[in-house]
Amino acid sequence: MKRKFCLILVTILAIGLTGCAPIMMGMFGFKMPKPLNEKDIYKLAEKYKVPVADCYDLDTNYIWYFKNLDTARYHYQIKNHCQPMQALYYKNTGYLQSFHVNCWAGGFPNLHWDRDHIFRNIPSS
Repeated sequence: MKRKFCLILVTILAIGLTGCAPIMMGMFGFKMPKPLNEKDIYKLAEKYKVPVADCYDLDTNYIWYFKNLDTARYHYQIKNHCQPMQALYYKNTGYLQSFHVNCWAGGFPNLHWDRDHIFRNIPSS
């Protein structure tokens, strides 16, 4: 009986930690994001009342920049800035003032972005 339990446990871990991860993602309702073209981005911006001047398209080199940093020295920067969901707050001068990434949200599989009421005090520019 113990051997059977161990085999099942190892199988579950193998599925979760290998190329079968998309299966696990599907079980929790995660979907791969579909690429958006410029027209789609502007439609969403209009829907959510985001001014077109505040819409940005992130270059794919962004990820490669972080992946090429020294992982020993910049581990947390790489981990945080390569997350798929982020809230970034910039000063009027264009400098990053504050950010919040999905890792900090908690509440797997349904993220609780306002955990500990963190968004009550959004930085002002």
